[in-house]
Amino acid sequence: RGKMSLTITIQDDLVEKIKKIAEEGGFENAEEFISAAIEQKLLEIKKEKFYHLTDDIRAGIEKQGYTVTQIIDEIERLRHEDHHSG
Repeated sequence: RGKMSLTITIQDDLVEKIKKIAEEGGFENAEEFISAAIEQKLLEIKKEKFYHLTDDIRAGIEKQGYTVTQIIDEIERLRHEDHHSG
């Protein structure tokens, strides 16, 4: 993977915490820990967006008078039907 340089300013007390956790966690250095922490945070945000989307879909389904279970059952029925008609 390519690397890009990004300079940020972090409070001294947080830098000390990062160094300590990086060392305790077996990371090569603070930079490696920060990269891993950012990747983890980005994944969390991505999951949150997905859950918001599924909540919106659920609300839309329920607004139409269906339950999510009914929709899943219908999808399964159609899939089952499709497999046996081919």
